[in-house]
Amino acid sequence: MNFSRRTLLLGLAGALFVSAPAVAAVVEIGRWTPLVEAVRPAVMTQAALDIRLLPLQSILNTPHLEDMFAALPAKYQDNPAAFAALSEARQVAVLSRGAAAAGRRLDQEAAVLSAKVEAGAADEADARRLGELNRKDSYLSPERREGVRDALKSLALQGMPAAREFFDQEKAMPGQFQDLTVENKAYPAVVMGEDSFTGWFGKGNFPNESDREAAYTGALEAAYRQGVRGYSMSPHPTLMKAIANFKNSHPDIRVVANPHFKSHYYVGDQSLWSPANLSRLIATVAAKLPEAVRSASPIFKDADLSTRFSDAEIAQIRLDEKEYLERLDAFKKFSDFTIVGNLPFGFLAFIGRDDIIRRETALARSRGLVPLGISEGGGVSAKMLQGLDVAAVWMWANRTLRFPVPIDLPALLGGYGRPVTAFRVFEHTDGFDPTASLAFIRDNRKISSLVVGVDDKSQAAETFAKIRELLPHLWRN
Repeated sequence: MNFSRRTLLLGLAGALFVSAPAVAAVVEIGRWTPLVEAVRPAVMTQAALDIRLLPLQSILNTPHLEDMFAALPAKYQDNPAAFAALSEARQVAVLSRGAAAAGRRLDQEAAVLSAKVEAGAADEADARRLGELNRKDSYLSPERREGVRDALKSLALQGMPAAREFFDQEKAMPGQFQDLTVENKAYPAVVMGEDSFTGWFGKGNFPNESDREAAYTGALEAAYRQGVRGYSMSPHPTLMKAIANFKNSHPDIRVVANPHFKSHYYVGDQSLWSPANLSRLIATVAAKLPEAVRSASPIFKDADLSTRFSDAEIAQIRLDEKEYLERLDAFKKFSDFTIVGNLPFGFLAFIGRDDIIRRETALARSRGLVPLGISEGGGVSAKMLQGLDVAAVWMWANRTLRFPVPIDLPALLGGYGRPVTAFRVFEHTDGFDPTASLAFIRDNRKISSLVVGVDDKSQAAETFAKIRELLPHLWRN
């Protein structure tokens, strides 16, 4: 018997509808709000150390928490006080499992609706629900997230009003984000980050490298249409291939290399990137902080100070120049700038090893790359970088002013002698508020540029359109 593709897809959709779980009971959000606000800082900072928490961090930075609450065990849904009685670590674990369960349920629903669209059986109600799922994209897997947006685009092309707004975001904007001049080179005011496509930080787990490359290339194209001309790049072979190909076809873009991950930093013969040494690195930074700062930080408060690197070991920390030059040679084929000294939380500044950054800077210049400093250590690393031969500084800067340690950012920026590129700009203990976060950037004109990561092509379109709207001083027609 012969069946048409439409018949098969309708059958699939019907089967999925039969097997899909029932929508969970509605949870009274108001009773949970103070509990989530209390645990949010721990999630945001612990996610820097445990990539499994990054999906939960993303969800907590949205207003769409009801699905996560509805997926929690009934003993907590019906009795938030029982959740409040748990330790902070247990609270984080419970929320993480709830977020994962909600993600699986919404993924399944997205598959049903995408199948209906492909079968030509979707209606306005389906389009509205796809729009809702698109707004809740932090729950979805990369495959389903792209599927939802492709389905919305298909419905928009069919003329469904409920889908039209999402299709309109794909249109190119006239003009582009402006450039700064850094050492006589054009330096982008807005840079798109790539972390979410690497698979290293809890996101971007694609079924194969072809899908990874296609998803990243789609995001590059969407960002370019929205006027972005700057892109950062980690040492991921698939992404490096994609950005090199994109630069060949778009020679006006600038690429900032970030070549450090799992390479060229050692203590003796041991990599500083090993889990054990990263824990010791955190303990070493923690030991340098005032006790009041350390005890208030979810990153540093539980550090075992007895494991910190000794003075003798700090003297043995080294840059493997052969490995570093191999990385630079791979990146210089498509990069214009490179980050130097990128170890977590300003480690090299805290231990007084600016000699390593000086050497990296000299080697980067020898390969024709303009070196950029990076400050993750608050005022300690930011001030140290002013004395080095870096053209600009990437700075962990946002309206919280507390990541990872308190900093009088306006005072620091007031007399800062280098162009500043802000990253992690949307982080805040009160959750995700892009308008407030970008207003902070707008009102601190010493911050001359910013780096923003995106998860996929539609988020790229939405995010950079929002930046253009709220930071018009960075735009030129």
